[in-house]
Formats: sequence, C-alpha cells, structure tokens
Amino acid sequence: MNKELLRTIKFTLFSISAGIIEICVFTLMYDYGKMLWISSYIVALILSVLWNFTFNRYYTFMSASNIPLAMFLIGVYYAIFAPLSTWGGHVLKDDMGWNGNFVTIFLMAINFVTEYVYDRFFVYGGKVDTNKRARKNRVIKAVLFDMDGTILNTIDDLRVATNYALEKTGHKYDFDNEAVGMFYGSGVETAILRALAAEDGMPIEEVYKIGDHDKPEQYGFSSDEINAIAAVYRPFYNFHCNDNTKPFDGINELLVTLREKGIKTAVVSNKPDETVQILAKEQFGGMFDVALGGKEGVELKPARDMLDTVLAQIGCTAEEAIYVGDTDIDILTGKNAKMPVVCFSWGFRTLKFLKKHGAKHIVNNTKELLEFVDPTIK
Repeated sequence: MNKELLRTIKFTLFSISAGIIEICVFTLMYDYGKMLWISSYIVALILSVLWNFTFNRYYTFMSASNIPLAMFLIGVYYAIFAPLSTWGGHVLKDDMGWNGNFVTIFLMAINFVTEYVYDRFFVYGGKVDTNKRARKNRVIKAVLFDMDGTILNTIDDLRVATNYALEKTGHKYDFDNEAVGMFYGSGVETAILRALAAEDGMPIEEVYKIGDHDKPEQYGFSSDEINAIAAVYRPFYNFHCNDNTKPFDGINELLVTLREKGIKTAVVSNKPDETVQILAKEQFGGMFDVALGGKEGVELKPARDMLDTVLAQIGCTAEEAIYVGDTDIDILTGKNAKMPVVCFSWGFRTLKFLKKHGAKHIVNNTKELLEFVDPTIK
C-alpha cells in the first residue's frame, strides 16, 4: 500500500478515536458530573488532542521530532482553529441558515484536512519517518559514503597540497586546517576559488557560499587563473594524498560489519576520480562495491547524478540506501536524491554549522551509525 495513503488511514482512525474520547469525556463531565459546559469542553478537547498527538506522532508520522516543540505547534493550531471554527459555525447556522448537523460535519472535515496537512508538512515536516519504529520498517541495502572528512581524515594532505599550489602560483599559502576544511566539499576548482576569495578578504566562515556553478569572474578572478593553480595542485596531491591520510576511528570495522550483513557500500566524492580510486584502493582494499569521484559526464554533488550513478551500478534504489557525509554539500545532495542523510560530527564542518544547514541525523561514532542502519543492534 502507498505509504502516504496508509498514513492518511492511520490519521483518520486515530482522529475518530480521539473524537470518541472527546464525546465520552464531555458526556461524563457535563451530563453526569454536572460540571460547567466550558470546563467539560476544554478538558475533553485537551484529552482528545493529547491522545491524537501521541499516537499520530509515534505511529502515523513516526517522527523523532522534539516533543515539547511539536506539542506547542499543535497548541498553536488549536488556539487558532477553535475560535475560528466556533465563530464560523455560528455564522453558518445562525446567519446563513445551514443545517446544524451539516455544519458540524463540515467543520470536522475542515479540521481533519487542515490538521493533517499542518502536521504532515509543518509540525513534523522533514522529521517524518525518523523514529526507531520507522527505521525498523525500512530495509537498508546500501550505505554510500562521502570521502573527505567522512571516512578519511584527509585534511593534513589537503592543506599541504593546497598551500603548495597557492605558493607556486604566487598566492597566500599559510591556510590552516580549519580554513582548508571550509574550502573543500565541491571539487578542486571550487576549493581554489574559495581560497582566492579568502585571500581577497572574504571571511573563512562564508566561503562555503561559493558554489560549484559560480564563475570565478563573479569574484574578480579568471578561469585561467583557477585552472593554472589546479594544474599544480592535482599532480602534487595525487602523489602525496596518502602521506598523512588515514581512516577515522572505527571506519574499517564499520565497513566489515556492513558487508557481513550483506549491505553494499560505496564511496561518492567530489575529489577527482583518479585520486578517489587511489585512496579507495590503498586505504580500504576491496571494501567498497563502487568508488566514484568527479569525472566528465557526471555532475558533481550536490546534484544527485553521482548518487544515481552509483545506485544503478550496485542495483539499489534511493529508498533502499542512506548517504553518509559531513558537510552542507552532503546534506543537500541527499535531499536532491531523496535519500536519508547521516552526518558524522568529526568532519569539515562544525556541529553548529551542520544543524544550521538542516542536518537531521548526526552521529558521533560508527556505533551510532550502525544503529541507524540497523536499529536492532544493541
């Protein structure tokens, strides 16, 4: 059955049950308890909303969202809908002469539709299908990894190669690891353009805004200048890419475990494909089913092309895979490919940066990632 249709059916059934609870509580308090109408109505409404919220959050939307925030947003909805629907009901019945029962049904239908849309796209939004129940129902057949800052700590070799190429071409060449980390994520040419922009005065924390489709001329540089620096950088980095580079803690063990479970693995990087093949082979042997770097004919991330290419080669769909990265580029890539994205907290971007740019799943170690892939693991 279609996932959204099933979600609608669940929402409908829980809404009906909430309505029954509201009627029963109101009847007990008002008719039998002889309490004030307004008191009976408010208590009955609150209990029905709490019932509806609890079950819809867990079973319908299967969301790991912040509970107090979600409850607050639901409260905002009812704080607006309740008085509006009361006023509208009086207008329809008293001023326009509509049948009372029809008005009730009409308002209930509006409540149902608007609350569902509000919950689905605003209250839970990107947090739909994120709780453990949802992940248990999802079978992950493949895990695709970014390379720099995700599975390999490449920052020292990137820094050396970047500063070397800049020095040889007459530019500032004393960038530290933090700065160089902000340069990379969108390919070599973009990294060089970001370095030149930083040299020209752009704050390091803002260079990520320079995208892979931006032209050097937008920032006062020429394509020839970028290509000249890249021509120095590429052969030097290919020769020295393994000098200080090593896998992050637990990555090798993670890959072994994934493969033992029959889960396919791949690396998808905006690094030049030649370098990706070197590092994938020398650092990981045959641990990846596919390794793909930047090359002609396949648009770089954050376009979804590279992920689609790899998925086709390993025989999986986007719904059967997750993408693991460490930057805003990776978050956007997964969004474009309609794949869940998990970010390691140890990469080229800070935790604060990742959260600001929409990271929904952040893990601090490989054990947490493995639990995301297979929630049954203890």
